Amino acid sequence: INYYIDENLRRQAVLHRFLGRNKTKVPYIISIAGSVAVGKSTSARILQSLLSHWPAERKVDLITTDGFLYPLEKLKKDHLLHKKGFPISYDTPKLIHFLADVKSGKTEVEAPIYSHLTYDIIPDKFNVINKPDILILEGLNVLQTGNNKTNQTFVSDFVDFSIYVDAEEK
Repeated sequence: INYYIDENLRRQAVLHRFLGRNKTKVPYIISIAGSVAVGKSTSARILQSLLSHWPAERKVDLITTDGFLYPLEKLKKDHLLHKKGFPISYDTPKLIHFLADVKSGKTEVEAPIYSHLTYDIIPDKFNVINKPDILILEGLNVLQTGNNKTNQTFVSDFVDFSIYVDAEEK
C-alpha cells in the first residue's frame, strides 16, 4: 500500500509541475469494506497505526461510515429501521459531500459520530478531519455502486485503494 501512496504523491507532483499549479495536498483515500463483524474496524485501526509511522510519518485519519447512517428518528419515521445498515439507511449524499470536501483539500471537514451505546448519531458531535495525508474510510457499503445510473457519483469514485475483508464463518 505504501508503494501505491508514494507513486500517487509522485504523480501529483508531476501534474502540479506540468499544470503550473501550486502544490496542493490531495489525500489518499483507502476504503475498507466487508460484511458485519468481519474485522473491518480492527483492520482499519491496525492499518492506520502502520501507515502513520512507516516509512515516513504521515497524518492518517480514520472515519467510519456508521456516522453517515440516518438518525434513528428518521429511520423510524421513514419505516426504514428494519433496513438499518443497508445502503438505503445511509445519508449517501452527505457522505459523498464529505469525501469531496476532504479530497479537495478543505480544512476542518466534519464527519458525524455514531454511538455504539445508543445505536444512533450523536447530535452536534463531529470528528474533524483537517487535511490528512491518508484517510481510511471503513464501512459496510463503501464499494457499493447503486443502480448504475448515468452520471451518478458513488463513494468509490473518491477511493484510491480498496480493501475487502473476508473471513470464514466458524
